[in-house]
Amino acid sequence: MNSQRARENRIIERLESGALSPMSASDAADTERAPVTIQPIEEPCYGCYEHSADVRVGDHVWHHLCFLFWQGRSETLRERQAPNAPEESRITPERPHWVIVAAADRPDAYPILRRNFAGSAWVNVVVDRRQGERRQPSRKQPAEDRRRVGRRSMDRDATQVPSFRLARQGDGFAVYEATASVPGRCPQCRALVSVEIPRFVEPPVRLDLTVVHETIVPNRARHLVDCQSYSATGRVLLASRMAVRTRIEPL
Repeated sequence: MNSQRARENRIIERLESGALSPMSASDAADTERAPVTIQPIEEPCYGCYEHSADVRVGDHVWHHLCFLFWQGRSETLRERQAPNAPEESRITPERPHWVIVAAADRPDAYPILRRNFAGSAWVNVVVDRRQGERRQPSRKQPAEDRRRVGRRSMDRDATQVPSFRLARQGDGFAVYEATASVPGRCPQCRALVSVEIPRFVEPPVRLDLTVVHETIVPNRARHLVDCQSYSATGRVLLASRMAVRTRIEPL
């Protein structure tokens, strides 16, 4: 086990035992002012207790990597300890929003990706089975026919939006992202909402979308969606409140 992994395990033990408090609101404010210059500090790290901390955040000194790890883990623990949103207000995808296609000639990529995204309803990991299945035309198509087919294809493509787009090309895999918005329903007034998923550099391991009903005046409300996404280490990638499109079904 490397030294950083040992430090992270120590942080988890301290968090779960209560010796290290989850991130508070003031800590979150300090996060925004976290130093970008790393320099040796001859004091023990607030998270793992090992010496040679290299950044100062608020009133404490840290190893830079320990602070980043604690930031994500403590957010996860705080979210776990907070009252859960009603299940009916959570948006559950009808189908995966991201499809990760592992290359058939990279057998090492598929099990790693599958393990990383296990249990995620938003991400599906598959192996590319298309190799060798595309048939080549047995003879050349006449130029006139090619022009006619090409023109029809261009007309059709101009009016149709593909269901998925290539979002990222990685080492041994490709990530495809759905182009459509995600539907949901307000549990309070039963209004239908649809929200555009933010674009990520890579799919989040966990994505929580919660419909929020806000009363503006009597008999009038607006709807929003709270979005929280997490990396594989539990670090918060995005936490924001997003506008949605709303449609009220007639009674």
